[in-house]
Amino acid sequence: MIGFFDNMLVIDETIIRYLRDYGFYIIIGIILSTPICKVFSSRMNYTALDKVLKFVQPVLIGVLFLWSVSFILLGAHNPFIYFNF
Repeated sequence: MIGFFDNMLVIDETIIRYLRDYGFYIIIGIILSTPICKVFSSRMNYTALDKVLKFVQPVLIGVLFLWSVSFILLGAHNPFIYFNF
């Protein structure tokens, strides 16, 4: 979908559609795949924030996991092929 052709970046219309539909999820996935919570807690040195992050982070990861599984299950609907005939 993205490639180089004659030293020019070529972007297909499908990548634009995917970025429009799922861009927010891609950005959130990139941010949450980095150790950003640990960096913030180590720089702030707040013990109360550390306690909150230790509770919130696993809960947030669990919720995001269940949310992503629900997206997979909703997109996997495959009706019987001969139903329309």
